[in-house]
Amino acid sequence: NYGAMNFSPDGLWLATGTTDGRIALWEALTGEKVMDVGSHQDSVDTLGFGRDSGQLVSGGGEGVCYLWDLRPPPNDPAKDLAGLWADLSNDSAYRAWRAMWELSADAERAAPFLAEKLSGVKTFMDPDDMGDDVSEKEANRRRRLKRLLIEREPGVEHRVTAHRAMAVLANLKSSEGRRYLKELAAKNPDSDVGRLAAAVIAG
Repeated sequence: NYGAMNFSPDGLWLATGTTDGRIALWEALTGEKVMDVGSHQDSVDTLGFGRDSGQLVSGGGEGVCYLWDLRPPPNDPAKDLAGLWADLSNDSAYRAWRAMWELSADAERAAPFLAEKLSGVKTFMDPDDMGDDVSEKEANRRRRLKRLLIEREPGVEHRVTAHRAMAVLANLKSSEGRRYLKELAAKNPDSDVGRLAAAVIAG
């Protein structure tokens, strides 16, 4: 049973603590677990993120608070931008989490790279969104077709990948990320990428 939960300031991540002391980090958009953070000897009753989602404070039945460093260690060897984009697009929430932190640490190169990747996108697609009353066989067929379309069709991108990329731009400490988001919102305001960029800026 959950004793506490809290969203990160950008709404992308959810921390949960259980009555038996376990703390975990989840990606809110996909519902996938990012990592097991740690544990208390008693129940977890309260959780709070730091401003950049890199730290988490927890408190509970033991009567003490713990400070957790959520930032992942850098890849060794470090990945290039193309490799980080591949991780950003990965089904693994942990690999995406790592990639987002590494991109954020290299704002000078990451901002224009992510903006370029997103600038040609018009439509988002979610391979797992099947609707109602679809058989498992048909769902698997549609999922494969959607993934092929995302890989091969210019202007189509996985919705989760776009959300992750824009979150990096929004959270960059420099002003460059916000500038690129405004450009994406203005370039094609009626496209999926334009609407999402505008929503990120407003949020």
